[in-house]
Amino acid sequence: MKQIVAAVGMLVVSVLVYAQSPASPDLNTIQNWSNADYILLGEVHDNAAGHALRQEWLKALVTKGRFALAMEQLDRENQALLTVTEQDLLSKANTVNEGQLKELAKAGSFSFKGWQWSFYEPLFKMAVEQNLPLIATNLSQSEMMSLMTGKVKASTLPSEWHSSMTKLMQERVEKGHCNMLPKEMVSPMASAQIERDRSMAEAIVAAHRDTHLPVILVAGNGHLREDLAVPFWLKVLDPKAKVVSVAVMEEGNTDNEPQKAFTSVYYVPAQDRADPCEELKHHRFAMPEHKK
Repeated sequence: MKQIVAAVGMLVVSVLVYAQSPASPDLNTIQNWSNADYILLGEVHDNAAGHALRQEWLKALVTKGRFALAMEQLDRENQALLTVTEQDLLSKANTVNEGQLKELAKAGSFSFKGWQWSFYEPLFKMAVEQNLPLIATNLSQSEMMSLMTGKVKASTLPSEWHSSMTKLMQERVEKGHCNMLPKEMVSPMASAQIERDRSMAEAIVAAHRDTHLPVILVAGNGHLREDLAVPFWLKVLDPKAKVVSVAVMEEGNTDNEPQKAFTSVYYVPAQDRADPCEELKHHRFAMPEHKK
């Protein structure tokens, strides 16, 4: 869970079990997903079983046709370098090694300290082997800090966004940090989180229009909520598009992600981990300074 604490504004992953899900989608479901314009596949960031399950879905989906692969773990401001690096790799190698894949990840500012490489290496490998355009979607740490300090003003929210949604996002930020955040950090962090979801949606809409391919986004479950996160922004930016949002949650965990906020929910065994709230007790929260 240290990887989550280290990222400004990144919520501690939370899940809520409502009912038992099928072990895996059937072939008809996979086919239905492949017909969507945007396929959003969730994760509990440190859950090995969830990553393995999603990788099997991706293997099945790639047999249905080519797609662009978008990742929360890559910073959008580095898209140009990411594309050049991927194209260069595709032109030079029939097979790729781990070192080359790591260089590709670095081009998108993948954080090897913040994310467990073994979970994401298969995604980069698939992208190169199947010639899938990689799409960076996230805001960088510096962009998040600029939003939180007010150095950069958040975008105007559309009329479809209601004050109750802002309140819900603030509540999720507080609960995601075990109600330990200083009060003055809650609103700026929630605003930055809203901008992060908007950025992800903007990135995949642009990719869909540029490549004329369906786009698969891999991201934490919280970013996939249809009532609040990336799917909301997709309705604003590309209202006629077909969107599928699939959460991968842990059995036996309780928190605030309602099952009804996703198209589908699948469950995997919970990852053995230290209590994140105990770890947060030793974390020093402070608003970043606004340096002119």
